[in-house]
Amino acid sequence: MGAPKQKWTAEEEAALKAGVVKHGAGKWRTILTDPEFSSILRMRSNVDLKVSLFMGIACYYYCSCQMIYVL
Repeated sequence: MGAPKQKWTAEEEAALKAGVVKHGAGKWRTILTDPEFSSILRMRSNVDLKVSLFMGIACYYYCSCQMIYVL
């Protein structure tokens, strides 16, 4: 069934965001092999990066919509 999911650290999230700014969304392998991020993201796969970014965006929009709805 694969390894259990590991919670993302703040350092990993920051590296992912910086990697997307530097290389663009969708360049997951490039981000993972970039020396600036590779040591921080060494335990992550390209799929982990894609899912984390997608879930972060989805959560942001969901939370924003809920806040607008409540107001």
